Amino acid sequence: MKGVLFFVFFLLVGLFFIVLVFKKQSDGLQDLKQGTKEQQMAASQTSGGNSGKQNTAGNRPLNAFLKPPIDTVDKKYSNFFETAVVKQGNLYRWDKSHLTYYIDLTAQRRLSKSKVRRAFETWSRKSKLFTFSEASSPSKADIMIKVATASEKNRMGEAGPDMLLPGQTFQLKGVPISEKIIKHAQVTIAIDYFDLKKTEEYIKTGNDQGFQTLVHELGHVLGLMGHSPTLGDCMYFQADPKGVACDVLTPEVNTLAMIYGRPDLLTRGFYSSRRS
Repeated sequence: MKGVLFFVFFLLVGLFFIVLVFKKQSDGLQDLKQGTKEQQMAASQTSGGNSGKQNTAGNRPLNAFLKPPIDTVDKKYSNFFETAVVKQGNLYRWDKSHLTYYIDLTAQRRLSKSKVRRAFETWSRKSKLFTFSEASSPSKADIMIKVATASEKNRMGEAGPDMLLPGQTFQLKGVPISEKIIKHAQVTIAIDYFDLKKTEEYIKTGNDQGFQTLVHELGHVLGLMGHSPTLGDCMYFQADPKGVACDVLTPEVNTLAMIYGRPDLLTRGFYSSRRS
C-alpha cells in the first residue's frame, strides 16, 4: 500500500513540474510574439511619421538657430513682414547665424573692399542676428559679391539666393507659406557705384550710393525679399530723390526678427536718430 502511495505522489510531482515548464515556455513564446508585434508597430509608426513629415513639412527640420516665424506682433513694432514674406509666397532664410562672403575682383580692381565689409558690419550690428567673415576662396563662401559686367552696367544692383533647399510649411497670416532654406546667395553691383572716385551725387549730398545699394541688396540676401513701403528705409525700392542717405532702421530689424522667430530682437519706434 505504501508503495502505491509513493508512486502516486511522485507521479503527481512529476506532472506538476511538466506543467510548470510548459507554462514558462508558453509565456516566453507569448512575450516574444508581443515584443515582435510592438517592434513592428513602432517601426510602422516611425516610417509613417517620417513620411508624413516629409510630405507636409519638407526635409529640413528647424534647428537651434531657426525658430517658427512670427507673423503678428503689436503695432508698436513697425515692420513689413507681409510684403517681405506673405506676398512673396515663400519664407526665405538661412539656417545658421554665421555667414561667409567672398569679393570677386576679376571684373574690376577698383572695387572697394572697405564698402563691402562696412555693409556687412551694418547688418550684423543692427540685426543682432548674424555675424560675417570674409572667405579665402569662392568655394568657402556663403555669399558671393560680384561686379556687373559691361553689359549689365545699367543695373544698380541685384541679389538673391542661387541655391535653396526645401524647409517647413507654415501658416502665416492664414496662408500656407513654404520655407526656402538659403544655402548660397549672390550680390551683383554696378561698378559705377563701387568706384573709389566720388560721384557727382556724392559730392553734392554726401550720399554714398554704392554703399547704400550694397546694404539694400544684402537685406534681400538675408531674407527680406520684399521692399519697405517707407521712403528712407534701406529696403525701399529706390533711393531717396532728395539724396537723403538710407539706413537699416526699425522696420528692417523687426521684419528679420519675425522671419527668424526672434521676439527678443523686436524693437519699438520707427525712425532712427539719423532721420529725426
